[in-house]
Amino acid sequence: MVCLFSACACLRDVGVGSQGHGRVVKMGLEGSLKVCNALMEGVSNGREVFDDMPHRNEIAWTIMIVDYFGDVVMGRSVHVYGLKMMGMEMDIMVETAILDIYAKCGRGDTAIKVFKCMPQRNVMAWNAMLSGLAMHGRGRVVVEMFWQMIKEVRPDDLNFIATHSGMIDQGYYYFDLQSVYGITPKINHYACMVGLLGRAGRLEEAETLINQMPIPPNEVVLGSLLEDMIRRLQLAGYVPNLAAQVFPDSDGVEDAGVSLEKEQALFSHSEKLAVCFGLLSTKPGKPLYIFKNLRLCHDCHAAIKIVSKIYDREIAVRDQNRFHCFKEGSCSCCDFW
Repeated sequence: MVCLFSACACLRDVGVGSQGHGRVVKMGLEGSLKVCNALMEGVSNGREVFDDMPHRNEIAWTIMIVDYFGDVVMGRSVHVYGLKMMGMEMDIMVETAILDIYAKCGRGDTAIKVFKCMPQRNVMAWNAMLSGLAMHGRGRVVVEMFWQMIKEVRPDDLNFIATHSGMIDQGYYYFDLQSVYGITPKINHYACMVGLLGRAGRLEEAETLINQMPIPPNEVVLGSLLEDMIRRLQLAGYVPNLAAQVFPDSDGVEDAGVSLEKEQALFSHSEKLAVCFGLLSTKPGKPLYIFKNLRLCHDCHAAIKIVSKIYDREIAVRDQNRFHCFKEGSCSCCDFW
């Protein structure tokens, strides 16, 4: 039954989950913590399952709290409910989830209060706090708290990602500091540093860092540089064509969150990543040649036209049907393909 509800949660199939719920009742498994914890994630009425549980552990509390990410009103209600049911001695996993939900709902100061009231803090709690502060752009506070953290716990690789909060010199310092704690930089650490350098316009340093990486750069690293390229394109008049990005489950009604997801998906198209990598890895003025096995989308076509102009590059893209030769803001296809 645990496997069934885990699969329902992954597939978001609450119909099968509800049928499984009925089976749990018939088999008399309502008292099993493992089954109920899995059931909470596999059905639409997870709160009712939680309320009916005869016993709850930290996993059950964490699952319920995570379900309310993005809803600060419900998150606050869960926090109060947890204090009433568990008292001030809440499990550290539950408290970490609560401060995380406050941070991700824009309540950074409240998250700090929860964090400071925790009787004990492990590295996961520190990760949640530092990541939340970084998300709010409070990089200097992250740096100040980092030194307090190392007095309590040994930092892990996630702690160092949060320290790269928009300050290049500090970013370099903490990037090198990882070796002191026996941490080998991972792809996300390199992505943070490349992003810092790219946003500051220090592209040569970013290129040097990428060339020194012991692991191949992936879309995360290139995406960090892509952000800088997209900003330049937008200043030159580029507007993302959201109609070019279709989500399978879209019902035609979109909110700001869906629009943002579509923008990010457009920015990650392989053509844009290839152009970004080409600009980075070749000398200024050199032509770029890109090959793909699918039709070039309208958004990428419009973006590459602007790239050819503002970066003064000739860019040839071979898609499924033909060559597109971009130069000085125009394409050889005359926008018809």
